Amino acid sequence: MPKIRAASVSDHRAQQRAALLEAARDVLIEGDASAVTFAEVARRTAWPETASTSTSPTATNC
Repeated sequence: MPKIRAASVSDHRAQQRAALLEAARDVLIEGDASAVTFAEVARRTAWPETASTSTSPTATNC
């Protein structure tokens, strides 16, 4: 089981979601909407790209 860096799983998920949204915002600010890909956001957050749909139901909307 992966280690989490929060007091609870729900806190961990909230932290991960915030990090993903921040990275997406940063990519958008630096470029345009077409530059926001899950691969780029994952790279910036060290999030495994393969985790996109298994851990976040909104990841498919990225």
